Amino acid sequence: GGTLYLNMASFYPNFVQDHYSYRIDSTMVSICMCAFEFAGIVCNPIHAMTISKIGRRNAMMLGEFISFLTSAALGLLALISYDNWLFFFLASMIIRFIQGYGDSMSVTTAFSVISSNFTDNKEKNIGYMEASAGLGLIAGPPIAGVIYGLAGFSNTFYSFSLLLLLNVINIWMFVPPSLNFEKKKTTEREGLIDQHINASGMEGTKASQ
Repeated sequence: GGTLYLNMASFYPNFVQDHYSYRIDSTMVSICMCAFEFAGIVCNPIHAMTISKIGRRNAMMLGEFISFLTSAALGLLALISYDNWLFFFLASMIIRFIQGYGDSMSVTTAFSVISSNFTDNKEKNIGYMEASAGLGLIAGPPIAGVIYGLAGFSNTFYSFSLLLLLNVINIWMFVPPSLNFEKKKTTEREGLIDQHINASGMEGTKASQ
C-alpha cells in the first residue's frame, strides 16, 4: 500500500510537466495524487460489509487484483494524446481513486485477519504491518524513479502491476480458503472496531508522510 501511495511521486509530476504543463497545474496533480488516500477514507466503512459477504481471503485477493488492474491502467494513460489533457486528468483521478479503494480493502482485510485470528500477538503483527507500509513508502519513490528513467512512464506502472499480480497469486496459493468462513475469535462488534481503528491509523500514517 505504501509503495502504491508514493511511487507516483517521483515521476508523475515530471511527466505532466513535460507534456501537459500548459493545462494541468500543480493543484490538479495534487488532486490526482490524493485521490488514492481519499478513497481509503471514504470506502473504509464499506469494506466491513464487503468482507462479511465475500470472506476475508476473497476480499484480500479482490483488493490486490483491483490494485493490479488500476496500476496497469495508469500505464495506459501514456497513450492519450497530449492535446486531450482533460481526459488525461479525469482518467488519472478516477483510476487513482479506484486504486485506493482496492488497496484500502486489502489493508482493512489484513487488519481484520490479525484482529480475529492472531489475538495473542495482535500488537506485534500490527507492528509488522506498519513497518512494511513504512518500507513501501521509503522504497516506492526511488524504485519508481529508477524504472522511469530507464523504461519510461508506462513500463514503470506495468512493473508495479506485475508485483501486485504476484501478491494476488501468493494470496491464492498460501492463504487457506477456510479463512473465508472461519468463525471470528472476537465478537463482531470488537472485530469491526479493531478494523476501523487500525485501518484509519494506517491511512493516517501514510498521509502524514
